Amino acid sequence: MQFDFDGEHDVDEGWMKEVRDIGRMKGKIVPRFQLRGWTADDMRIFVSSPVEARLLAEQINKHVNKYGFDGIVIECGFPSFFQTFLVELSDLLHQENRVLIVVLPAIMTEEHKKYIKPEVFGNMAKYIDRFSLMTYDYSSHDLNGGPSSPIEWIMDNIEYLTNEENRHQLLIGLNLYATTFLPTRAPEPLVLRTVIEKLQQHKEGDIVDNKGDETLNWDVDSQEAWFIDYDEDDIKLGTIWMPTLRSLKNRIRLAEDYGVGIALWEVGQGLDYFVIFLSMNYGLFFLSPFSPILIISMDLDEYYNIDSILAEQIKIPCIALFDFNELVDLNGDGSAVSSNSRIELPYWLVEPMARVTALVSVELPKTYSMKARNALDANPKSLDFRLLCPYFYKLGIKLLGLVVDEKLPGILYNVFKTRMRDIMNYSQTTLTSTGQEFIQRLDETEKERE
Repeated sequence: MQFDFDGEHDVDEGWMKEVRDIGRMKGKIVPRFQLRGWTADDMRIFVSSPVEARLLAEQINKHVNKYGFDGIVIECGFPSFFQTFLVELSDLLHQENRVLIVVLPAIMTEEHKKYIKPEVFGNMAKYIDRFSLMTYDYSSHDLNGGPSSPIEWIMDNIEYLTNEENRHQLLIGLNLYATTFLPTRAPEPLVLRTVIEKLQQHKEGDIVDNKGDETLNWDVDSQEAWFIDYDEDDIKLGTIWMPTLRSLKNRIRLAEDYGVGIALWEVGQGLDYFVIFLSMNYGLFFLSPFSPILIISMDLDEYYNIDSILAEQIKIPCIALFDFNELVDLNGDGSAVSSNSRIELPYWLVEPMARVTALVSVELPKTYSMKARNALDANPKSLDFRLLCPYFYKLGIKLLGLVVDEKLPGILYNVFKTRMRDIMNYSQTTLTSTGQEFIQRLDETEKERE
C-alpha cells in the first residue's frame, strides 16, 4: 500500500513556538491524523497486515520527528480494529516520550457496543495515553432536532467504557458550535457568532427566559439551551441548540466528579469568553493547530482555592429587586433595603441572588468601568493591578455569567495577552528596577504564570 500525507502546508512552526511558550503553560502540539479515502478493500488489507501497520506507523512517526510534534491524535473509526497498528505507533512515539491520543466514537446504540467493549478499552488503555470520546452531535440524525451532548449520555459512555484504573485516560468531547434543525433539510452546524447575531435580531420577549441567567430555553434533561429561530416575517428558520457558559460549567463539574478530562472541538466556532473562561480557570494542557481539539487539564479545586475565595470576597454593586427587611440584614448594619436600592455585596452572595433567585441585578464594578478601560487601552502594561483589583481576571471571568457586556471578554483577553509577553521576559532574565516594579504590579493570576 502507498500512504499519502496531506496538510503539511498548514504547519506553522512560529505559531507552535508561541503556543508552547505562552504563559509558560507548557502547551503541547498534537496534530490530528485521519485515515481518509480508504476503500473497504484497503481497510481489510491493512488490518490483516502487520507489515503495512508497521510501515504507516513509521511514516507517521517520521512526520512527528520532522516537525517536532509532542505526539499525535489519530482518528481511525473504532480503534479496536486497528490495534496492531496502534501498538506499533505507540511504541515508536513512547520511545521519544511523545503522546498518543486516539479518537473514539461514542456509544450511540447497542450495536456500537459490539465494536468497543470495556475489556477492549481496558486493554488499549495499556498502550494509548488518552482517548478523545466523541460525545457530541448526538441528535445529528434527527431532523426535528435535539441536544448535541446530553449529559446523561455522556455519563452512560463514561460508566460503560471505563473503570477506576483507566478512567483518567478518557477525555469527553464537547462542541463549541451550535446546530440548527428543520425537518425539511439536514441539520447544519452554526458558529456561535452567527447565533449571537440571530439572537440580537429577535425582539425582546421572543425568546423565553425560564432560568434568569440565560435568555434561552433550558432543557433540564440534557442540560443544554435552545431557541426557535424566526426571520423578520415570523417564518420559522429552524430550532437551534447551542452550548452556553452554563452548559459548559455543568459538564466540567461532571468531568470533575468522574475524574476524566475534556476535549473541546474548537476552530473558531465558539465564543472568545468560552476559551478565556476555560483557560484561565482550568489551564490549557494540549493545543493542536491542525485539528479542532483543545484538551483541558482538570484543576477544579476551586472550592479550596484561596485565590478564588479571596476573589469572591470582593464587593459587587447591584440593585435590589425586592424589599428586604432588617432581619435579612443585607447591609450588615441591621437596616432594611428597599426595592431599587443600590447596594454592594460580596460576589459569593451576589452570584446565587442574581443567578438562582433573581433577587438582585448586577452592575459592573469600577474595576471594569469606562475609565479603567480607557487606561487599559492606553497602556495595559503600566496599570497597577494591586490598586485596581488584585483578582482582575478571576473576578472578570466570574462576572461574565452575571452581566451582559460584549466587550469584557475581549478586554480580559487582550490585557492578559499584552502583559504576558513582559511577564515571560522578566521571569526569564535578571530583573532590572523596571522589571521589579512591573512584577510587583501583577494580578494574582499573572503571578501564577510568572
